[in-house]
Amino acid sequence: MKAFRGQYLQIDSVTKDEGLIIHMFIIYPFFFKKIIHIFFHLFFYNEPIISFNFL
Repeated sequence: MKAFRGQYLQIDSVTKDEGLIIHMFIIYPFFFKKIIHIFFHLFFYNEPIISFNFL
């Protein structure tokens, strides 16, 4: 675990900007998809889940 952590920190320190871009384009879309999903279900609760699968 310690070796893996050092390896991860080394990779993160070398490619910090690339890691941030990857984080923004991979992690955040899933996060916003869930937020948008919950938002639509709160305000348009009569709509089925299938109609919002394209988001």
